[in-house]
Amino acid sequence: MKTALAAAMLAMLANAVNAAASAAAPAAKANAGTSAATPPASLPPVPLALDLQRDGIAAARTGMPLVLFFSLPDCRYCHTVRHSYLAPMQHSPYVVREIEVGGSLAVTGLDGAATTHAALARRFGVQFAPTVLFLGPAGAELAPPLKGGDTAGMYGAYLDARLATARHAISATLRPERKAP
Repeated sequence: MKTALAAAMLAMLANAVNAAASAAAPAAKANAGTSAATPPASLPPVPLALDLQRDGIAAARTGMPLVLFFSLPDCRYCHTVRHSYLAPMQHSPYVVREIEVGGSLAVTGLDGAATTHAALARRFGVQFAPTVLFLGPAGAELAPPLKGGDTAGMYGAYLDARLATARHAISATLRPERKAP
């Protein structure tokens, strides 16, 4: 009888610990890494791309990549990436813009030409959402695209690594070339 009671109490305790860990996991996951802070409730979503030429120039002035977030409406993975990882970056030196993969919204491209969100997705070969691109001022990809959502709790680390790669690529282009003697 004592063994059955002890086993039942242990099972209840294990369930309580698992429930507490599950409740704490989203906050811990959201706060892991520098780009995964939980955004305040008042933080607006990532701005839609309207003038990528202007945005590319602004990003170049800060020495940071232009971050383009390709999304789909009603995509839960897009929602998580937008609100948990990219929206907090609005208060950083990064210029982050959202592009709806099939959207008809007019936008000025990096080259100054009029285009649409859907045409930009085709131009960059984006066929999957969410996808995040890291671009230089002329539109060159500075780091591999980040495709997919946060299914394993590692998205913040992947995003940070891509941002570091893109920053390194920019700083390498800004360094003067050494001439051989």
